[in-house]
Amino acid sequence: MLPLQNWDGMRLVELAQKTFRDIEHGFYIVNGRSVDLRSATGKAMEAIIYYPPSSLEDWFTAPPSLISDAPQISLLEISTLEGVKHLKESGSGRVGALNFANAVEPGGGEQSIDIKNAG
Repeated sequence: MLPLQNWDGMRLVELAQKTFRDIEHGFYIVNGRSVDLRSATGKAMEAIIYYPPSSLEDWFTAPPSLISDAPQISLLEISTLEGVKHLKESGSGRVGALNFANAVEPGGGEQSIDIKNAG
């Protein structure tokens, strides 16, 4: 498979659409072999924890014993998966990542910045 930087937007959209179809059907075929997704998808769905917006109020008033050391901020030009690996290798304990990548509109389409006209 090619690195993502070598893929055009339409190929990424097609890949995303195929992924969603495979999840919906519960399996995909690779090298003539069927790979079942139902079990893993079911476990993922069962593990979802919903936090209603009102529950966030408690997060800001957590007792000091639940708050870890001061945060450390790093800016690294690496992928999300490389970042997770880096955190695990640095002894960060449990690591979670949210990746809001969008194959159609980089940045998720929430903000568009025209660098040429920004100044």
